Amino acid sequence: MTVVKNNGDARYAVAIALQTAMAELKMRPSDLGKLMHVTTNRARSWIDEGLTPRSEHFQPLCEEFGFDPDEFGFEILRDEDLPPMAPVEFGRIFASARMKQQLTIQFVARWSGVHYITLSRIERGIALPQEATVKRLCDVLGLDEAEMQKKRLCALKGAQKKRR
Repeated sequence: MTVVKNNGDARYAVAIALQTAMAELKMRPSDLGKLMHVTTNRARSWIDEGLTPRSEHFQPLCEEFGFDPDEFGFEILRDEDLPPMAPVEFGRIFASARMKQQLTIQFVARWSGVHYITLSRIERGIALPQEATVKRLCDVLGLDEAEMQKKRLCALKGAQKKRR
């Protein structure tokens, strides 16, 4: 199995390429949404934030606009290259960053849009967050998103290993 790292710079490169192509074609977000069979809000998020190769829409978008998927610089990681990490270790990274900045769970929850109970479960290693949740928490806590997405995959691998 191959896993694609959610690299923030590469994702931003997708957004820039999309913005440029749409400007040349005089397309609006609603036009992109119709073309790709998604809502206008989803299309806007691609324009603002890009998307990753893990998205089911990445390949069709590249084909539609003539983008070379390799030009964006996403790092490909093989499953066997990822060392397993205990989910509790992953959660401690967020807890440690929050406590170093002397922030409460409620404060981080409010600014990230993640419910405080969910954040508490993540910090204790009871729950593993989705990619979007990791991004929001990294934005608030000032953590490197690409590194945390990689660690998330390691924690997922660790959780699967534990279940066996």
